[in-house]
Amino acid sequence: MNCSEIINSLGFDCAPRPNAGLRVFSPFTFGDGTGIGVYVEPLSDDSALVTDHGDAFMHLSSHGVAITHRRLRWAQQRCSGVEVSDGGVIQAVARISQLGDAIASVLDAALLIGHQQQDWTPSVARERFVKQVAAEIERVAPQRLLHSPKVVGFSGHQLEFPLGVELSDSGIVYIQTVAAVNDELDWSTVYRTAGKMTDIREAGIASDRRVVVIDDRSAIDDIPRAMTLLGTSATVLEFSHRGSWIERFAA
Repeated sequence: MNCSEIINSLGFDCAPRPNAGLRVFSPFTFGDGTGIGVYVEPLSDDSALVTDHGDAFMHLSSHGVAITHRRLRWAQQRCSGVEVSDGGVIQAVARISQLGDAIASVLDAALLIGHQQQDWTPSVARERFVKQVAAEIERVAPQRLLHSPKVVGFSGHQLEFPLGVELSDSGIVYIQTVAAVNDELDWSTVYRTAGKMTDIREAGIASDRRVVVIDDRSAIDDIPRAMTLLGTSATVLEFSHRGSWIERFAA
């Protein structure tokens, strides 16, 4: 097994590594242009291990994606022809005669995992959910919808909320959204929201002007706990039930 054999069979660039190993460079890239490659490590005269050494998941982690057990399970269930370890390493063992297939399978798995970057990046999921909630409010009250309204809390700090609705009789309703990121509730936002809502509650903002819209379409097990925590300082509305509450902003 050498680089010339890899190049001849696959057309990929290759470089030797210690202990007769190889580094194979594919023409494929992650979304930001970072190249995707694999490592080939001999196990015997007629077999080898093909692995990404965790590069795909490390790439996601470097872009702010949390590598959770649920995401690892997702990869383990969807990546065929390879094993995805609990540490996030993609690997396959193959005979030398089938090395090309193993390299292709590991690359396919790395590409599949890399394609989840947008959905798994918290900031993207948060922004997407804000837009979804804004679209629903705009449908019934386009002239009243506010983006990034600010208010001074009891702490004396100026707090910014993703959305607001300006009601003629009671002032601005401050709306904080809580998204789900690939079926996992965004708990960091839950905790921050509880603090923000408590701050403006103590500043005298009425309960009907402190609103949290939570994405309850996934992470079902987490929703009751999050609603209990947030319900002490705000009115919590479930997005899937928007038909029952969206009209309040049109009144």
